[in-house]
Amino acid sequence: MLFRSVRKEFARHKRRINPDVINAVIELSENDLFSLKNQIEKIVIFAGNRSEISLRDIETILGKDVQKTIFEIINMVLEKQIDKVLKFLDGLLIKEKPHQVLNLLAWQFRNFIKIKSLPNNVSQEKAARLLNTNW
Repeated sequence: MLFRSVRKEFARHKRRINPDVINAVIELSENDLFSLKNQIEKIVIFAGNRSEISLRDIETILGKDVQKTIFEIINMVLEKQIDKVLKFLDGLLIKEKPHQVLNLLAWQFRNFIKIKSLPNNVSQEKAARLLNTNW
């Protein structure tokens, strides 16, 4: 339903948008139609007279999904790319709410600690249940 509504709203503004971009708009916006409509208005104004909306437009206007960004940071930490982590965090803390970024990082590291404390023979499904996460 939301997918179709977003596509229609962009069409009403005579803008082309691919399914990945539509999904990004939905994911990065609140799930109510009023909020989505306001976000789409911002995107259309930002795009100016361009007829096609890109994923980069969406990320510039609405920001990147912080949770996905946290996973990117975690991967950099695991690969010991500390310079990249610091640069990435610096930019992220300027664009996003610092407490949100720090809470997500803390949550992820707490999960790592919990996982490390599990016995080696625990199945992935059982581990997910123990951590109260989806698998």
